[in-house]
Amino acid sequence: MARVAVPRRTTAVERKIYFYQIDAGQKNGAPVIFDPVPVLQRINELPFTMEGRYLDMGEGNVTFVQPHALSYPQKLVFVLRGRSNLPELERQGDLSALPIPLDSGLGDKIHVY
Repeated sequence: MARVAVPRRTTAVERKIYFYQIDAGQKNGAPVIFDPVPVLQRINELPFTMEGRYLDMGEGNVTFVQPHALSYPQKLVFVLRGRSNLPELERQGDLSALPIPLDSGLGDKIHVY
């Protein structure tokens, strides 16, 4: 009887966590307090277009920011919407392109809390 090696399931996930601090400068020798709310409100007003919220990353990819909470603690998500180097759909050994509409892509999220 032949034996087939079955991969082990990983129970641990490795993550990198970064902490950021905004240096808004100084006024009269004291640090300027940065209020992110007006910036996040302005981002929410931008349309999902190349003239608005999207930043062209080349090869059909764009990145954008999506605020999730305006009150403290503010939360936002950076999203890379990809259309290049996409995985393929596999069915019984046959590979085919994912049926993604031309104005869409796969979203890879980075949460900022």
